[in-house]
Amino acid sequence: MAIQKNKICLVGAGLANGMLAWFLSKRHPDLPVVIYESKSCIDLGRTWSFHKSDISPTAFKLMESLAAYRWPAYEVRFPQFHKRFESEYLSVTPEVLHNELLNAGVEFQFSSPIQNVFEDHIVFDDGQKQFFSCVFDGRGFKTSAARLGYQKFVGQVLRLKKQHGLTAPLLMDATVKQVDGYRFFYTLPLSNNEVLVEDTRYANNPDLDHDEFANEIARYAKAQGWDIEQILKVESGVLPIPLDEERIDANSSIKLGMAGGFFHPVTGYSLADCVRMAEGITELKDINKHTVAELLKNYRSQQALRRKFYFLLNRMMFLAAPDAERRKIFEHFYGLSPALIERFYSGSTNAFDALRILTGKPPVDVWPAVRAVFSRKEKEAI
Repeated sequence: MAIQKNKICLVGAGLANGMLAWFLSKRHPDLPVVIYESKSCIDLGRTWSFHKSDISPTAFKLMESLAAYRWPAYEVRFPQFHKRFESEYLSVTPEVLHNELLNAGVEFQFSSPIQNVFEDHIVFDDGQKQFFSCVFDGRGFKTSAARLGYQKFVGQVLRLKKQHGLTAPLLMDATVKQVDGYRFFYTLPLSNNEVLVEDTRYANNPDLDHDEFANEIARYAKAQGWDIEQILKVESGVLPIPLDEERIDANSSIKLGMAGGFFHPVTGYSLADCVRMAEGITELKDINKHTVAELLKNYRSQQALRRKFYFLLNRMMFLAAPDAERRKIFEHFYGLSPALIERFYSGSTNAFDALRILTGKPPVDVWPAVRAVFSRKEKEAI
């Protein structure tokens, strides 16, 4: 049994623990941090993006140096309109985050399978225990699939033979054929001739046919007039879209990020919540299992009402809207004010916003929507 009481332990080398490690390195540079990861290296198959307005100005100052890419605006396309938003958008890559953490002195322990995680210690597969000031579990979403929809995607970073001509990220190109639920293409211009292209779908099942998605990406690129020279990187994922509030299992580990249910219920994205958690934890005078548990409890309580509204929207989308009609919900949403859209993505939707989203010409039929609103089924614990 080893004891390192003045050290913070993070289990899992994903986004949530990466953000916490980064904020700890900046605000508590003398506090040692170690990240244990079961894999042999970091997972490069993700790009984490966010709107500047998603996080506080103070947090944004710490996040700027992690941004691998940055754009002053973004666009969306629907059958009824093509719209540009003058709102800053940024992307963080695993490569940049990992290198910055190494430069900041964060310790990584790869190929380290952990058997159990507790608030102040971990148990390795061989039974050995190691104690710390505080232990955080960021190993991903582990809830039951009883009441879930999914946002699933496959993306490719493409090097093109000629310039792509994009002037801003295209967060939703929903002019494409609707299959497997609500479908859109997400594109990020990384340089004049490199672009990330993702085929994304809000679907009823988590199944990913990588070959089919790859063929669709090639077809989309051809439709844009792009001639692919090389596929530089492939990424994929399946994000949970919960229809009900998660019931957090009150066991003895402190869960962050997707593992703790800290993500936007509608988009499935967790970066904003990860940053807020990191910001709050590093503002504590004493970081220990008791102060952190109280912080997380208060955060859940503050977010509860807004999250109920987001779960309601998810039930309307997955239980009331036919697969081919889900696009209308997002088309209606992006026709609203930029300020409302910013508050929605940051998870700070207010009562007037909620009313505005739900009023007007209904994007789904009324009676299925009413049934979806009052549909209830408790989820199993995370």
